[in-house]
Amino acid sequence: MLLHHTAIGQGQPVVILHGLLGCADNWLPIAQKISNSFRIICTDLRNHGRSPHAPTHTYADMANDVAETLDALNIERTHILGHSMGGQVAAMLWQMQPQRIDRLVLADIAPLIPPSTAADAHLNNHQQTLLALQALNLSQLRSFAQADALLATTITNTRLRQSMLKNLARERNGQFSHRLNIDVLLQYLPEIIQGVSSNNLPAHTLLLRGEYSNYVSDNDIIRTRKLCPTLTEHKLPNAGHWLHVDCPQLVVEHTLAFLRT
Repeated sequence: MLLHHTAIGQGQPVVILHGLLGCADNWLPIAQKISNSFRIICTDLRNHGRSPHAPTHTYADMANDVAETLDALNIERTHILGHSMGGQVAAMLWQMQPQRIDRLVLADIAPLIPPSTAADAHLNNHQQTLLALQALNLSQLRSFAQADALLATTITNTRLRQSMLKNLARERNGQFSHRLNIDVLLQYLPEIIQGVSSNNLPAHTLLLRGEYSNYVSDNDIIRTRKLCPTLTEHKLPNAGHWLHVDCPQLVVEHTLAFLRT
């Protein structure tokens, strides 16, 4: 599968992989700032954004999609910035084709977080968000403002809800459609939340985590250092799981400093 992508800037390539229920558009403000120094490729992963829908959604599927897209772009080796599910996709690509990745930035995720209360909560939260999107009566929907009001009863976080609205597309006839393949994502949600089992990570790996996020614990950092003894890690103040929304400038600064060394 060739993934829909937006490419900006010049220089060494950096591929940005969004998280579950995200899309390339969420990362364009970050991409634009990094593109002063690098060639940025913002991708929509399968069953998300403007990329094709498919009947499966495994990490092997997604890693192969990224590899095929890199081949189509004549990119043999790249830096990758992966947020949440996108970071797990990068970890899977490293297991399958390590020669493709130079430096890796993991945004608020660590490979194979063991099942925990937090993981159960993540599964439930994503399931509720998908069901809320699925429950929208698209044939009766007249505006994004109306969709926002309908989702507000389930998705109370305003910034998260605004991001979720990017998963709705307005067609030329005025009708709305889902960019997410909701049925398939619901089917594969437990596997997505489980994550990727990794034996190691690139020697040059940066892990950014939010101060208020429960996606990466101190114990996860200890386990990740066993996969990458040279791991660089930063906890970003006043940030939750959506680092690129809560503190975009810090994400840019840490990422640029890491990629330039």
